[in-house]
Amino acid sequence: MSATILLGMIVGCGFPSASVKSSEKKLGRILDSVMSQPGFSEQSLQLIEPLYISSQPLDFKTQDKYYDFMCGYHHITTHNQDSALIYADSLIYLVNQQEDGEDILREKIMAHISAGDIYQSQNKYTQAYYQYYLAKMVDEDNTDRCAYSEYSYRLGMVLYKKNQFEEAATYFKSAFENSVACNNDFAIFYRRQEVLGNTGLSYTRLNNADSALYYYNQASKFLDSNEKSFPGQSHYFAVARAVLDGNTAQVYAKFDFERAKSLYKKSISGTRNPGEDVGFALDMQTSLAELYAANNKFDSSLMLQQEVAKGLDTIPDTNTRLRFNKLMWQIQDHKGNTAEAYRWLVLYNKLYDSLSIVNRSLNEADIISEIKRRESDYKIGVLTKQSTINNLYVAIACILLIAVTMILFTLLNNWKRSKRYAKSLESLNHKINSQNADLQAAYKDLEQKGKDKDRLLQIIAHDLRNPVAGLASMTYLLKEEYGNDKNLMKMLDVMETGCHDALELINNILITNTNSNGEGKYNEKMVNVTQVLTNCNMMMQGQAHQKKIHFRTITLGPDLIAVGDTAGLARVMNNLVSNAIKFTPPEKNIAVVASDAEDCIRIEVRDEGIGIPENLKEKIFTSDHDTRRQGTNGEISFGYGLSICKEIIEGYGGDIWLDSVVGEGTSFYIDLKKPQSGNGHMMTKGSN
Repeated sequence: MSATILLGMIVGCGFPSASVKSSEKKLGRILDSVMSQPGFSEQSLQLIEPLYISSQPLDFKTQDKYYDFMCGYHHITTHNQDSALIYADSLIYLVNQQEDGEDILREKIMAHISAGDIYQSQNKYTQAYYQYYLAKMVDEDNTDRCAYSEYSYRLGMVLYKKNQFEEAATYFKSAFENSVACNNDFAIFYRRQEVLGNTGLSYTRLNNADSALYYYNQASKFLDSNEKSFPGQSHYFAVARAVLDGNTAQVYAKFDFERAKSLYKKSISGTRNPGEDVGFALDMQTSLAELYAANNKFDSSLMLQQEVAKGLDTIPDTNTRLRFNKLMWQIQDHKGNTAEAYRWLVLYNKLYDSLSIVNRSLNEADIISEIKRRESDYKIGVLTKQSTINNLYVAIACILLIAVTMILFTLLNNWKRSKRYAKSLESLNHKINSQNADLQAAYKDLEQKGKDKDRLLQIIAHDLRNPVAGLASMTYLLKEEYGNDKNLMKMLDVMETGCHDALELINNILITNTNSNGEGKYNEKMVNVTQVLTNCNMMMQGQAHQKKIHFRTITLGPDLIAVGDTAGLARVMNNLVSNAIKFTPPEKNIAVVASDAEDCIRIEVRDEGIGIPENLKEKIFTSDHDTRRQGTNGEISFGYGLSICKEIIEGYGGDIWLDSVVGEGTSFYIDLKKPQSGNGHMMTKGSN
């Protein structure tokens, strides 16, 4: 391999000063942190470069990590493959200067794999396959499962690009199975969920829907079961789920139009925001447009194509552009626009021919045959060398005794080495057993704390039920006695409704906490949203009036019916309106709007308050104490209400989210499932 070697100052004259050693340790810690995360950012480079310059000379491990980072940075972030190859070659040179050991073997394997990835990006497939072969030969017996996982992943990617999907799926599964031997950091976890998704994608291309859906489901479960292990990485989990939704939609596109359409839209929504995989969003938009066209919804397909065209102007993508041109040709042909259809057909054929030339070298090169050929050449070379040695032994029989002595010495050395390995394995086994015991103890402690929490919550709910029931009874008696006072009856009706809602909520808590499996679900009955909002308006007017805030509710329809229960929804609405009043200055407006959307009942709580800062938006629906703030009149906030709202709404199968601008106000949105669609007329209640 011909390339410039960036060896740098690995060794130097004299001993490094204490300050150099300190900066070297800091550089090592930063590199460890950066390499445990997916991606190679510009911010990380700006942090690493000054420390690298001030820390010379470096030890092997730190120098190795630095070359590894720079190789990935140029390969993935800047796409400067020539610079990336320089660092990859320097990495290979560096590790080849070290004595073989378990860690060194892994570094050699990964160095060759990195070089192979870069050559593949340059469409130099022969050189890429040779580097993958060298990686395999470093650990010929596949004793390092983590390294073999990386090797299998690369072969799977190459075979997938060559449309050899069945073989690609086999290597992806091997990559996932062997990756259990790797460190449990976030970068490795993210690669493992990607490999599961790639396996499903391979079966999608093979038209094996059952296997594809199985692996997409496994990838989704893998994300769910590990999300709590990586706090602060919610962005990556959201993107991964959006990608899974898009890939799953490709399976359903062949037999379930509505399911595929819903999944495509969900995927597009999850990947089109700034900082996310916008290129994948364009790909999914194109797939949705193709789905519309395949189901004779050409107008919808054309509207979506117009959005894709804007995206391609900003983020050029050759493969998406090829599909875009083909679909535009089909749409115009269907509409009878012969001239436009011909123009798009010409553009499609031109781009298709260009891509065919680029991919020709990939299709001509057979990675499996190439590696097997090189292995065969290697074995022939070994056999030839062995034959020469044997002939030499025959010719110089006089040194047979020396040869036997050397063999015995080698056997003794191997025996000693085996003892060392056995001792090392015994030590590792002891550590694993100790860690397992600690984990079991921690699990039992956590389980007991969960039971204590449930018991406390059940006691509180049980003790609250009797006073609330008594208050409801007293309200009933007051209504019986003062039935002629209309104003008083109106207030008593509100009190009675509030008592019944509170009792139903307490019963839900008790039912949830008495389930044997520890999981509860909110009652999914039919709730009159219009009535709940009317009651909320009556209950919250007094609080709004005290702060001189104008509060009103608007419902689009006389009776908006949704899936849920009255007590739970009332609790959510009272909480949201109370928060709006708490964080809205006097003389401002608060509005609650309910409407019949296309496939749900939508409620919006809109205020003109102080807004929510960006750094709190991701945590606002959790019980994180960092989200607590004082109201505009110094009102106290406990930070639990919105997390309870989210739990209730999602328990109904609905969704809740927000949109906020600091200084201008906040809007909370709730989508509830509905049993049937319908249109209504506007009804308005509130204060002016």
